[in-house]
Amino acid sequence: EKEAVSRLIKRNRDWGLSDAVMLDAEEARAVEPSLSPSVLGAGYSPSEGSINPFNITLGFAEAASRKGAHISVQTEVTGFRPSSGRVEEILTTAGPIKADAFVIATGAWTRGLARLLNLDLPVYYHRGEAMITSPVKPVLKGIVTDGMFFLKKAKTSGRHYGAAMAQTKDGGIVLAQATSDVENYDRRSTYWGVHVVAKRVCRLFPGFAGFEIVRSWGGVTPYTDDSLPLFGFLKSHPNVFVSASFHSAIAISPQIGMMAADLITEGKTFRDVSVFHPSRYGL
Repeated sequence: EKEAVSRLIKRNRDWGLSDAVMLDAEEARAVEPSLSPSVLGAGYSPSEGSINPFNITLGFAEAASRKGAHISVQTEVTGFRPSSGRVEEILTTAGPIKADAFVIATGAWTRGLARLLNLDLPVYYHRGEAMITSPVKPVLKGIVTDGMFFLKKAKTSGRHYGAAMAQTKDGGIVLAQATSDVENYDRRSTYWGVHVVAKRVCRLFPGFAGFEIVRSWGGVTPYTDDSLPLFGFLKSHPNVFVSASFHSAIAISPQIGMMAADLITEGKTFRDVSVFHPSRYGL
């Protein structure tokens, strides 16, 4: 785990987070006093923070509306109308929509939507489970992520898990995540998910053992078989842009959006994202 975290800290520094450092056991407990004495060290990236996904999504929607975007809610895409290899319009339950370019950014539902274009995009999904405790006094100073998340050996029988946690302003501690393969977009919480996450959290923070979990939930998130996102125009439909399967997508969504806008309008962007292009799958 230490090697995995060290690689992560190096990557953060390479990306401009110059204050990201490795800490020994004593230094780690100085930052997070509730840590177990068994913890041997940690990576520390004080410039990083957290966001509320509900608030930021609504904020983006409101800002887009002010810029002239029209957002159709509860509207299902039912088909595409191609012509000469390009898509002229999409068909929806609210009527057809014409445009010069179309973006497929539908997360776990990407593969199903692409089938309407007679394409099989290799975007799969699994369920991630999380939970929250009842409010407690401040016990966490920052966001803590378990090094186990970054180990391939933690993945067994289509399941893997680790401990990531952050305390809300109200005092509840959000705990995540247990991931498992599911079908039919099953988002139900499971005993297994709650059990393995709680057990791992208490190994890192023994003082949390008496805290009460009051709610748990699940969500489906996308992935590809090479763990890289799909990002770029489709060769078969050159005005259809796919953006799917980014990790930590809500946190990096502003940059994803800027890069997508650059590629769609200018044909280039400020980072080399060619490794993510759908053409690696012949698409």
